[in-house]
Amino acid sequence: MTHKNRPQIVIADDDADLIHALTIRCTALGLRVFSALDAASAWQQIEDVQPNVVVLDVEMPRGNGLSVSEMMFHHERHKNTPIIMLTGHTDTKTIRRCHEMMAYYVAKCDDVWGRLKPLLCEILEREDSTILKEAARVEPVPEEPDPGMSLLLDAVFTAMGDGAEETSAPLQEFGEVRIPWILCIDDDEAFVYALRLRLKEHGVEVIRVSEGMEGYRQAFSNRADLILLDYELPNGNGDYILGRLKDNPVTKDIPVIVLTGRHEKTIERKMYAMGAVSYLTKPYNWPNLWAEINKHLPEYSVAFENSVSG
Repeated sequence: MTHKNRPQIVIADDDADLIHALTIRCTALGLRVFSALDAASAWQQIEDVQPNVVVLDVEMPRGNGLSVSEMMFHHERHKNTPIIMLTGHTDTKTIRRCHEMMAYYVAKCDDVWGRLKPLLCEILEREDSTILKEAARVEPVPEEPDPGMSLLLDAVFTAMGDGAEETSAPLQEFGEVRIPWILCIDDDEAFVYALRLRLKEHGVEVIRVSEGMEGYRQAFSNRADLILLDYELPNGNGDYILGRLKDNPVTKDIPVIVLTGRHEKTIERKMYAMGAVSYLTKPYNWPNLWAEINKHLPEYSVAFENSVSG
């Protein structure tokens, strides 16, 4: 594979040190990197390069990353290009806009490469399962930069996370106890509404996502304490989404309870084999469901429920 045929990435951010650090990491991963320091230049690079993936900051001179993402989303040539929004903005509005444009959201933090690397590998391998392997085989690059450069990169990523807030999803605080929350991936709005009311009585928040891939993106962007997953979903059935969750290092340890109207034993065995911690059917029995949920929630949820009931 020639240099020009390596998978290509456009990285746009007004922080030159960050771009330099990401360029080194992405090059070591087998990517050909193009960069931009402002939104207008980012769009020009996207037009010229037609990259395999684009990483955008939100706040940039001459426009912003969300505008560039929206232009791509509505452009015939670029609408299917994967976009990763790498930003210090952790407000719900920004996260929601990313999801609406099918863009991945990654908050800037000191472990940003630990989140960005598996996502890049997944995106590129989904486009072509051999693209990274071939690039690395023909044009070998070091897996990691030299120790001195690694210290420099770590310093850049750590500094990048210094001013970042915790991701804003539904995580809140009650005194010294953090409120537990569940991501419910289900297209039945009435069902989730009733479930949310029951769980709220126990001090547990619920965020609903109606489509499979949207649920996966939400799980990647904001780590839930537990995921309730339906089987039949638009844009990605439950088995496909469960597989994606368990294959990704960022989401693989989140416990997943399958809650579905499908009563087939073959599906149940399949979901258990793929990593589900429980398989329950609708219409559900509330005491049984709550027992399963409570079994997999963190210990602080019990302290929170006691503080609410007390």
